[in-house]
Amino acid sequence: MKQILSCTLSAIILSLTHGVRAEEVDIAPLAISVPSSVQNPINAGQPVTFSEAPAYADNNGQTEFRLVADSDNRFEFYFPGTPAEPRRCELRTRMEDFRRGHVEVLRDGEWERVGELTGSNPATLDWEPVLVSAVAIVIEETTDRDHEPMRLRSIRLLSDTPWEMPHAAPTLKLSTTQPDKVFKLGEPIKVSCTIGGDWPTPLHLRWRWDDFLNDPLHPGGEVEAPTDGPITLSWQPDEQGPVLLKASLVTPSGAVVAETWLLVGIRDPAFPGNVPAFSSRLADAPPTRDELIGQDKMLWSAELYIRMIDPTYSAQKLDFSLFKDAGFNVVGAYQNMPWFEPLPGVYNFKTLDRIVKKAEETDIFLELGLWRWDKYVDGGLQPWLQSYLSRGRDGDDVSRMFSPSAESYREAVLRAAEVFVRRYRSSPAVALWYVHPYGQVDHEITSEMLNGEARYDYSMHAVHAYQEYLRQKFGTIATLNAAYGTDYKDFASIEIPKSLAATSKDQAHAGNIVDNRPLWRDYLFFRDDLTVLGLQEQVYKIVRQLDPIRPIAGMSNSMAAQSSAAEIDLRQRYGAFYGDQGLDIPALVRRYLPVIGGGLPFRGEPIRPYSPTRFRGDLKAATGQSLFDGAVVGIKHMQFVFSTWENNPVWEMLTYPPLREAFAANSDATPYPSKAGLLHSFRTGALEGETSYPNIELHRWVELLGWSRTIVKPGLWVEPLMADGNTEGFADKKLIIDNNSRVLEPGVIDALVDFVSQGGYLVIQRTSGEYSDDSPEPMFSLASKLGYPHAASLGNVFATEGVARGEKFLAGMELPLRSLCVLEKPGATVVATVDGKNVALEWKFGKGKVLLFGGIPGYAYTGEIRLLRKAGKDEEANQLWADWQQALERELEGLTAHLLTWAGLPPQGIQSDAPIDVMVRARGETLWVPLRNHSSNELIGITLSLPQELPGATRANAIMVDRTEALIPDDQTGSAWVLPQLDAGEFCLIEFSR
Repeated sequence: MKQILSCTLSAIILSLTHGVRAEEVDIAPLAISVPSSVQNPINAGQPVTFSEAPAYADNNGQTEFRLVADSDNRFEFYFPGTPAEPRRCELRTRMEDFRRGHVEVLRDGEWERVGELTGSNPATLDWEPVLVSAVAIVIEETTDRDHEPMRLRSIRLLSDTPWEMPHAAPTLKLSTTQPDKVFKLGEPIKVSCTIGGDWPTPLHLRWRWDDFLNDPLHPGGEVEAPTDGPITLSWQPDEQGPVLLKASLVTPSGAVVAETWLLVGIRDPAFPGNVPAFSSRLADAPPTRDELIGQDKMLWSAELYIRMIDPTYSAQKLDFSLFKDAGFNVVGAYQNMPWFEPLPGVYNFKTLDRIVKKAEETDIFLELGLWRWDKYVDGGLQPWLQSYLSRGRDGDDVSRMFSPSAESYREAVLRAAEVFVRRYRSSPAVALWYVHPYGQVDHEITSEMLNGEARYDYSMHAVHAYQEYLRQKFGTIATLNAAYGTDYKDFASIEIPKSLAATSKDQAHAGNIVDNRPLWRDYLFFRDDLTVLGLQEQVYKIVRQLDPIRPIAGMSNSMAAQSSAAEIDLRQRYGAFYGDQGLDIPALVRRYLPVIGGGLPFRGEPIRPYSPTRFRGDLKAATGQSLFDGAVVGIKHMQFVFSTWENNPVWEMLTYPPLREAFAANSDATPYPSKAGLLHSFRTGALEGETSYPNIELHRWVELLGWSRTIVKPGLWVEPLMADGNTEGFADKKLIIDNNSRVLEPGVIDALVDFVSQGGYLVIQRTSGEYSDDSPEPMFSLASKLGYPHAASLGNVFATEGVARGEKFLAGMELPLRSLCVLEKPGATVVATVDGKNVALEWKFGKGKVLLFGGIPGYAYTGEIRLLRKAGKDEEANQLWADWQQALERELEGLTAHLLTWAGLPPQGIQSDAPIDVMVRARGETLWVPLRNHSSNELIGITLSLPQELPGATRANAIMVDRTEALIPDDQTGSAWVLPQLDAGEFCLIEFSR
């Protein structure tokens, strides 16, 4: 090629000193633009047509263009008819910084490289202007710094001379009469190509056949463009899969006048029963769960999330040894469902094939998965499923998800899961299956998507499935009406119900309404257990039929599911992990219950530390919080979301071998038992208020966060207990504190009554056990069975909120309470009042004692937060939430200390005077202590006292995350130890040996 148009020193100096001259114009938006790949080649089943370049030339944030991480991203701008004279290029990215690239120009039919792009954001290049037919911007490498798709924000081509296309560009259309554009394997693809419009010079039609990764399958051909009707482009592939037909009209100088791509598919009718297995070169057997996460073992993994989202991901440049050398033993690779099955029954194996091959070559394990059966990107990613979308009550399609009640959709999910497992079960590199049947993680399926209706699905599919469920349950409409107190004429007239919270006129306080109607409980069972968990179980069955060995990973959706017990049971039966995405929220109680109550290994994904652009702040502190939460739960699979290992300081912090070894040993330890327990009911959250993420059981959610932070304060370890059906943890407790469990099963109520009778101390709130069975009316059975007279009076609220002033063993305590009622019981001791009214009583029951609060600890801000959110004032709502939570944490710390004293218990767990989060886990003669300095100051000389009933330790070792081991001086021994120093926000994991 000709070596001309080099960057000159004068041009560079001019650019640096004067910037862009005022008379220069951006000619990129007027050019015909063709990228090397497109964000959505599926395009709702329609051809992708390229013309002017607003998608990456107008600096509009809504039209950004996705980049491919490990491939050259080439953006070509053509000037047909009249050559242009651009002299400068400016390129801006969205979150990542530009690293390497170049510019080429098309002149006399040849592409010539004119220089390297310089700078980061924007990246620029100046050259001497010469008449050219096209300019190509080639992006070879960016920093990829965020847990978000890599996006190009704008490309500008600046010229001293304006340019306009001299003639209207001709049209180029591709079409086929084949349904869904899918052909059977063994028959040729036939596509009609039609050219319209006029152009003054002769044009040539070029076409080629590429795979879904933009790699060539067949060179196609080139002919003089016909002017008298369409021509047929034909080719017969020898394997199933998606195929991109790329056609263009070009001038004699090589300038593109029109460009169109069409996605077609080749379906093998023998699928899913006869899927060709991935050709593995290894003969090793896949590891079992015990081999992966047995004693002193855990999974420490990195994720290819962003690279896998892009349909054109090729894995050609990514070196898996980067992860292996850093100490990771697993790479998480999940294909978005539309990119795995872009057309019905047509599967893209090439992306995952290359990932599996890379893993085998590197000798590293994979968590291989399918994720997100949804439309997600505008344009309809799976057009053949669009009629199965979830819908709002008004019929609007405002959801990102398909209806899990639609039989055709469920069939597609199960078919794809079977094809996926059949394809890759032969590879020993696949260590875990991540097959997510519903398509979203917990906080997304409970998001406020359907106009605030969360994942309530009002599509005809859901309505019909719900009606059929009721028909199967009740048999006759008369039986249903008797149970519900309704007057439906037949099952076909039944609509999906609204919760009492949704129909309340007082939306400010709707979050406090419990809907315990049999009708509503049946609907939640249909929605959560029968539909969502039912679909999960169908997928799990397929996995187990095809692969009885490898564990199942993935996410759980217990945030608002009615039955957490059913979810835990499902994962126990099929060898699955319990999963949670964000480890940066200190919701220990929520994670602890399935791990301890269900014996499930925990899989967590810290996100906040690995998105330095998305989440501003101290990366070290955020990482420390994630590590602390994971160590407290005894995490068995720590999945780091490293789309961002390049130029990411967290990478260095987490590749420290002693840290991984300590985490593995700690994962087999068990939380040191406490004589105090915190009772939490997931069922209450499902029945109370709206179950959408911003408003989900809002006050209970904040209380849960408050308790989570409280119980990891020194001396305040209170073991979480599940209130939904499992009472085994009650036996060894001296004190049980109920976290506003308004809905309790009769068996749990009886177990609590027996607990107190046998000498236990029980703390309940006004609404604890307010509902039992499926009675729609409050019965206050727990208080009544514990001897509180006229329990129905607990429903008589006299104040929205107040500050209770403690007496007796609560002396000196000021506790905010909401939804207050006056308490009266002969012989009971008054221990707190509000304005002279009794709001806390203590009395003996059997051998034990009961403490009843006539209100709920916390602040009555729920309504205000809800109204702020509905008004779009999220920032104010979030600040109020944060203030409320911090204040509640302080109050709960003081309350817990008083309650331990009341029950005659010493401080529980590790004691210290320092402002730290801490917990103790035991494994034989070794104690593991996760510890974090949550203050904003460096702490020096932190004194730690081991639990009183333990013998002293003889050695301690503190493992930090970003430096060598910090040994606690060997001259220490016994039950009290001093940690020399801990920076603000820093986490360490201490091993005490005896």
